[in-house]
Amino acid sequence: MTDKLKNTRILVHTAIFPWNNYTDKEVIDMDWLSGNSGNQLFRWAMLNLFKKNSHKNFVTTWDFTHNLELQKLNYDYFILPMSNTLREGSENELKYLTDILNKTDAKVLVAGLGGMFSRDGFYKFSNEKFIKKFIETVMEKTNVIGLRDNYSYKYLTEYLGYPEEKFSIIGCPSVT
Repeated sequence: MTDKLKNTRILVHTAIFPWNNYTDKEVIDMDWLSGNSGNQLFRWAMLNLFKKNSHKNFVTTWDFTHNLELQKLNYDYFILPMSNTLREGSENELKYLTDILNKTDAKVLVAGLGGMFSRDGFYKFSNEKFIKKFIETVMEKTNVIGLRDNYSYKYLTEYLGYPEEKFSIIGCPSVT
């Protein structure tokens, strides 16, 4: 492992890490699984990309937003393992992540971004302005956004009109 990789500081969109120990009550009370344990599966799968890094080099978005000292640090990467974020009702998550993106100069890795769409076509979500702000902020900080599926690709490129070269269909991070 090179010295540079060894000291890489990584911000991760996750509430908890797989190497930390929590009681069931803590996890449930804090809703760290966001109502779905599968949400942690793809987040933790992304961590495998950096498995040679010491655990002390990782910071969760939860800790970042609740600790002003962590916000002052420089991060090499901001990892965003995503799921069905392109959907009605996701404005709080989108605002939260856009705010964090604006507070760090880290390289951004987005994987598995997807949405909840009708098979009959796309329609305007009430939170579309937040979706656009998030996508545009991410596009400023990365070369390509990894998408969950073809529907997400079509939504972003054909319906919203973003450039095709900014997206790649990679599937779910937990199996990619």
